[in-house]
Amino acid sequence: MNKIKLTERAKKILYLLKDLKYEVTNEDSEDLNLLEIEGLGYGQKLTNGSYITFSITDKGRAYISSNPELRNPSIWDDKKYIIKTAISILAIIISFFNSNQM
Repeated sequence: MNKIKLTERAKKILYLLKDLKYEVTNEDSEDLNLLEIEGLGYGQKLTNGSYITFSITDKGRAYISSNPELRNPSIWDDKKYIIKTAISILAIIISFFNSNQM
């Protein structure tokens, strides 16, 4: 499962939802919306956009299982990027040595 960029508060909410210890507050509307957009949770909203209830989805449980520390994605997670970067650095070093021999 791909990593999802979450705010620190959204991570805390997701852990609390998993443990069934979260109570909805108006201050968390933005983070709850993020969790809902990513498919990690769902809830009932009022017309003003604040949530009445919120629960974790199966995808949210699976996400916590696959990424227990809820680390946000990093550019270093992409193995292709690491390989391309290593090749580029190697090419720079080779070109540097070749330019000094002339």
